[in-house]
Amino acid sequence: MLKFFDNFSETSISLLSPLSNLKKLGIMWDRRDWSTAHTKSQLSSLINRSPQLRSLSFGYIPDLECPFRPLTLIDILPKKLSSGGGILPLKKFEILTYDLSREDINHIAHHLQSLDYFVYLPYMLHGLESSSRGQPLANQWEYTDIWSSLLQYQIFPKRIWTNATAHPTFMEYMKSCKTMYSLQLTLKGTELVCEFFKDVLPMFEYTLVTLEVRMGERCPHYPTELGAENVDSIALCEELRDLNGE
Repeated sequence: MLKFFDNFSETSISLLSPLSNLKKLGIMWDRRDWSTAHTKSQLSSLINRSPQLRSLSFGYIPDLECPFRPLTLIDILPKKLSSGGGILPLKKFEILTYDLSREDINHIAHHLQSLDYFVYLPYMLHGLESSSRGQPLANQWEYTDIWSSLLQYQIFPKRIWTNATAHPTFMEYMKSCKTMYSLQLTLKGTELVCEFFKDVLPMFEYTLVTLEVRMGERCPHYPTELGAENVDSIALCEELRDLNGE
């Protein structure tokens, strides 16, 4: 497993050349300037030399005063590998403080067909304004509508951890999932909370083992406690062993 943190230089990037056949890779970019073509090429080549990569984590420490993205997922993840059948057998895909777009999903969807665990936390570090562009504006919904793209490509991981639940198509996507073992969600707003417990949770009553729900994070309109009907929905989950809520 290889992880990058902090401000690594162009010189250290060149040291990646001898590495290959990684199973896990984590990249956390902490530079405020634009990444160079050399950096992108080296990271992309490293992934290309790791056709059995099963876990990929990508993100960067955002500078809220600089909205641009110095390094993107498309920059480093080859659309098709030169070996190993051309497709990564990714089981875990983790995105931190980075807003995925439909373009991203279109580029990498074939690498996600065997995905088991999807971690998507674009608002992780500083509440609602932690990602590179903050909470998407109304006219950006279509651009950031990754849930409809995942649905389009029939990508259904069985474990999801996300706080990007405000998009109108999130619940539609969840209702299309057939099996779920673990859910860790931040649900902002009474309507979203009620819809989840009424229409989504009962779908996984025979498979769900882990449930963590944060309700109304940084939102003035949220239930102060679970209603009786929500507790009833939880009680129906026969395999549930791990429950956490705030």
